[in-house]
Formats: sequence, structure tokens, C-alpha cells
Amino acid sequence: MAEKLFHRSIAVTRDPGGSLKIASAEQAAELLMSAAWPGERDEWHRDAVDACLKVIEGNRSTEDAEKAFRQAADKAGILAEG
Repeated sequence: MAEKLFHRSIAVTRDPGGSLKIASAEQAAELLMSAAWPGERDEWHRDAVDACLKVIEGNRSTEDAEKAFRQAADKAGILAEG
């Protein structure tokens, strides 16, 4: 199965002081569902997980997951881009 790539990678910050580029729904889902996710597991997080998983299953567009992940990362305070 082909990886579901985002139109544009999303840079997020990581402790201690590093950054990570998230380039696909699979990478986003992995971070969102890992213990490394720094934010709350709120509605933004749940929406992003749901969008990423539905993209992986082929039921939503990668644009949906990209937007939802960007919003969740912003709310978690880890979005490293404007």
C-alpha cells in the first residue's frame, strides 16, 4: 500500500529542542497515537487521529488529514511553522 503523502510536510518541535517533519497520514497517526504526543487528547487530537486513520483506510483525502494534524499540532503548541 502506498504511503498517503501530505501536499506539504508539517514541521513540529520535539524535546529537547529538535524538530521533525511529518510528511504523511501514517507519520501523523503514529505521532498522534504515541506516548510522545505532548498535547492533550482533546477534540483537536481526536479529529486528527480520525482523519489520519480514515485517509489510511482510503475513506478521506490527505488534505483532510493534513489540515486536522496541523490544527492539532498548533493547539498542542508544537507546530514549528507560521
